[in-house]
Parts: sequence; structure tokens; C-alpha cells
Amino acid sequence: MINLVKEIFSVCNIIFNLSAYLFILKVGGVENNYFADKLICNIKESKNVYWKLSQWITSRLELQYTFDNSYLVNRLKNFYEKCPHHDFKYTRETIENFYDKKLKDIFYDFSEYPEASGSIGQIHTGTLIKNNKKVAVKIRHPNIEHSFKNFCSIIIFIQKLLKYIFFLKKLLHFVYNRKYQIHALKQPPHLIF
Repeated sequence: MINLVKEIFSVCNIIFNLSAYLFILKVGGVENNYFADKLICNIKESKNVYWKLSQWITSRLELQYTFDNSYLVNRLKNFYEKCPHHDFKYTRETIENFYDKKLKDIFYDFSEYPEASGSIGQIHTGTLIKNNKKVAVKIRHPNIEHSFKNFCSIIIFIQKLLKYIFFLKKLLHFVYNRKYQIHALKQPPHLIF
């Protein structure tokens, strides 16, 4: 439960800081590095799903806005190449559980340090014993499916909450307008002769 609350807080922070950054950019026409740095910190402190989110944000910002050497976009691009990697112990356990064999019985050699690490998983290389072929093995980061499900649930919850808030705003607008239509002295402006 505590982790879910932390994730909700992270998503809200990311949404707020990105919205504030874009609002200031649109209204003032200048980048605000304070909100950009806060956004970067939020993403760095969060799990790998949020690194994937940063990649998506970057692609959307580049498509929707003209960013010539943008501070935020350049910082977000770091999440494409410099994703954190998980411990080799997890990689070994994942492979051994999948094949129901020890790693040394599957591969002649296997790289302990990943060749690359992305937001969803990391790549190791090895040489198979059965046919002596060099292969690349992609291992998902721990709890990535659970994190992604949580993230989707949070986004859906926020979307429903915002719909509800906007509905209340429309309802208040309805009440306000009906109040004027009911009041006899305030009704004439609404009448058409």
C-alpha cells in the first residue's frame, strides 16, 4: 500500500512539473529549468516504467514543439541511453528458473555485466552449449509488469478523477446559469424578443 501511495505521488509530481514547465513555456515563451530539473529528479527516483514514460514524453515534445537545443529534451534524452541495470543475481535466477537448469549448463560463457540496459530490460550475451552460437538474451527488470500495471491503474484513476472534476465544473456552470434564469430581475438578458 505504501509503495502504491509513493507511485501515485510520483505520477502526480511528474504530471505537475511537466504541466508547469509547458505552461510557463507556452505563456512566457521561455524554458523554466526549475520545473525541468524537478521533473528529471522525479523520473530518476522512480522505477523503470517512468523512464519509459520519459522516453514517450521526449518524443511527444519533439513532435509538438519546436525545441532548438531544449534543456528539458536534452536531459530527457539521457533516459534513452543511461537506464539503470539490475543485479546479475536476478538475471541468473531468471534464466535458471526459466530453463530449470544452472546457467553453466546452458552457456559456455555469459556476460555478467549487461551489454545494454533499457527502461524495460537489459541485454546480456552468451554462447550456447547446445550449438555453440553466440546469442543475446534480454531479461526484463524485476517487477516491471507489476510496476507497469500500477502505473496504468494510477493514470486511469487520475483520468477518471479529472473527468469527475471537469464534470463538477460543468455542473456548477449549469447551477449558476439556472440561478439567473430563475431570478425574475436577472432573466431579461436571457430573453429573446
